[in-house]
Amino acid sequence: GDAILIQPFQIHGLHVKKGSLVACSTFAERFFPGIAGALEGKRAKHPVFHPDDMVTQFFVNQLERYIGKRIEISSEKLTKLQETVFKGLAYSIGSVFLEQVELIPAPKNYDTLVVSLVKYIDENFRSDITLYSIAKHFGYNYQYISKVFNKTFNISFKQFLIKYRLEYALCLLEETNDAIYQIAFKSGFQSMRSFDYACRVFHNKSAKEIRKELKNNK
Repeated sequence: GDAILIQPFQIHGLHVKKGSLVACSTFAERFFPGIAGALEGKRAKHPVFHPDDMVTQFFVNQLERYIGKRIEISSEKLTKLQETVFKGLAYSIGSVFLEQVELIPAPKNYDTLVVSLVKYIDENFRSDITLYSIAKHFGYNYQYISKVFNKTFNISFKQFLIKYRLEYALCLLEETNDAIYQIAFKSGFQSMRSFDYACRVFHNKSAKEIRKELKNNK
């Protein structure tokens, strides 16, 4: 029953229990200008909130009914009905968010660095990047960059990078028929051994077992 609302370019994370069902929806800011205005220059101290069952079911059911699952729609292709539904959903969930969370001034310099770091990883995670190479790229001491990762994500840079690569690999396991060794290298792992080790550490299964489970649940 947890929900988390993330503002544009805001670094975030959500830890869920094993077996939890996670749904993610991305909205253009123009669909809820009033709520966006209330958040201007601010951020939630803790962005996790708890809409009641009525709001949750309305959000999920309307989204599936009028938009569907695993679908990306550009704003230019929305029908008038879909646009109205989007706005209604945004305000229904956004108003609960504003009601429950504590808003604080949004820090700028620190967040800007974190966004830049994550963007760099997103663009280069398939390469053999290291904490040292990233620190050199941004002109910071590597120990400082290490502290930034630990403070922001509560995990080390190495763990962050492995999880980032693993999430990408899981998408390939589910959506493609590429050989597992190909997926390992496409995702930035340096060997099948390191890929399979990551799968077992974070999912307690081999890559082959994960693929079978993903395909069966699709």
